[in-house]
Amino acid sequence: MAGIAGVDPDPHTLRELVLMADGVRRDEWDRASLLAAIQFNRGRKRQHQRTPEDFNPFHRRRRRGHRITPANIADLKVLL
Repeated sequence: MAGIAGVDPDPHTLRELVLMADGVRRDEWDRASLLAAIQFNRGRKRQHQRTPEDFNPFHRRRRRGHRITPANIADLKVLL
């Protein structure tokens, strides 16, 4: 974590130091995942390519909820 090595911790709270370290870590993962995506996509067709978010553990994937269908509604009515 070379990004915060030169920070004087004395005027900062522990929470601020943790947030700074987390920010540096996220920034490093952004760069590393970009390089990984570039390397992975080299020479591949467009439909098989990956984005940097696919390699970044800090990236939150959007959760898609359950699709509401008549069968789901019938199941819920049984529970009520």
